[in-house]
Amino acid sequence: TPYTCRRQRQMCIRDSYALEQAIAASPWERQQGSRSLGYSNATHWLRWQVPQDHSQALVIHNSWLKDFELLFVRNGEILTQYSSGSAHPVASRPIKHPQFAFPIPSSPRPDAVYVRHHSSSAMLYPLQFVTRDVLMQQNAQTHAWHGMYYGLGLIMLLYNLVIYRSVRDRAYLYFVGYAAAVMAYLATSDGFGQLYLWSDTPSLQNAAVSLLLAAVLVFGVQFSIAFLALNTHAPRLARALKAAQVFAVINLAFILAWDNAVNALVEPVLVLAIGAMLIGIAVLRAAQRDPAAMLFLVATGVMVLAACAVALTILGWIPETAIGRQAAWLGSAIELSMLSLALAWLLKRREQAQQALQAQSQTLERRVKELQTATGLAEEHRQLQRAMQQAQKLKTIGQMAGGFAHDFNNILATILGFSELAIDGADKGDKQKQTRYLQEIRSAGERGAALVKQLLTYSRGAAKEPKRTNLTETLAEVGNLLRGSLPATVAINVHVPTSDIPCDLDPGQIQQALVNLALNASDAM
Repeated sequence: TPYTCRRQRQMCIRDSYALEQAIAASPWERQQGSRSLGYSNATHWLRWQVPQDHSQALVIHNSWLKDFELLFVRNGEILTQYSSGSAHPVASRPIKHPQFAFPIPSSPRPDAVYVRHHSSSAMLYPLQFVTRDVLMQQNAQTHAWHGMYYGLGLIMLLYNLVIYRSVRDRAYLYFVGYAAAVMAYLATSDGFGQLYLWSDTPSLQNAAVSLLLAAVLVFGVQFSIAFLALNTHAPRLARALKAAQVFAVINLAFILAWDNAVNALVEPVLVLAIGAMLIGIAVLRAAQRDPAAMLFLVATGVMVLAACAVALTILGWIPETAIGRQAAWLGSAIELSMLSLALAWLLKRREQAQQALQAQSQTLERRVKELQTATGLAEEHRQLQRAMQQAQKLKTIGQMAGGFAHDFNNILATILGFSELAIDGADKGDKQKQTRYLQEIRSAGERGAALVKQLLTYSRGAAKEPKRTNLTETLAEVGNLLRGSLPATVAINVHVPTSDIPCDLDPGQIQQALVNLALNASDAM
């Protein structure tokens, strides 16, 4: 029994059954459209009833059909037969049309049209019976729409190429590649490529469609990764997109090397999968309040919806309609325009950020110069202070030199006197006196050493940082310094607590301050 299937009341007779068997099948009524019968390398027969009206041409709005035969039949007899499809030269078409259009015999008028499908392309046969005037009007409208679409698209490409030469941002380069691939793919998939570019080389049609679809997916993925900065913000999602991209290229290689229905079916499935991934990624990035992701989501969402409509129509999951036939062009026009505006907005935002950074950098440079100037002035001021302090110390030391010289003379006289006595005691063998004389010598030496130490402590200056100091000892040392520095007519009374007074200070600065006060007081007296 022949395999038969009924979808929207069209009949399909499969494999090796002849036309006579297709004609003998039960009758059915014509429908304006048909659902896809999927992908298969087997042979299929399809039949439609020809309306008995003024229609003069039959149009099949599917330029992807690779190889089929169309027969106009009346009462079981073939009136006219055509072999067509993208696998045949354009010159073999009875009407030069980007889709497939055939004149309907007028006398006698056929009552049915049969199609014998025998290729791996999608079996989608949306038939339309029209008059020649309607056909020409549709052609004119299609050419006008496509002329406007591709003209604006070329302007957009040139504009973004100029921007790329200025900013050298790969996102612009990937956008140009993506937009060019989309427009070339649409021009090829709707039959214009075969009609105007390779009309005598039909083998290029299906290869070009598959090749350009892979280019759309590759450039689209690369642009999405660059525009959304996925390598930085979502590296795992970026790797997933790249894997889908590689799979699309592998599938393309199978299609070019071996024409089969399985890989042809994979193409629309890849479009759906990658489109769903892009939408999901854009939603995730937009949820993080990324303005670029929000723009990308709106723009890409329109195109993905259009691509899904086309893919689902080819798969036969939704009916074929006139609006659906233009969905890819409408969606791509909206998407490319919005993405171009999004890139311009992103460029403006980056320029504003760069200007803000430059302004901030100039402000920082100005502040650095001000700090350097202030630091230089502060360093000069510190050097002057140190010089003044050193000069004051030298002056003070000069004033104290007389008193210290007198003390040293007394100490040296003591040492010399007791030394002579010690020598005489050694000659007489009086060890007791010799020991006492040596102790006096040692005591005088210690007083001299203490005096030198006090002078060195004062002359070397203060420590750089305060330290824990016993103020009682510091004040006592100042009294000792002053006793050897001031005239004998000046009485010095030092009153310090008997207990320790620990505090954090610079003992040299305290000593210098008190010595200066005492010398000034002595001069005033």
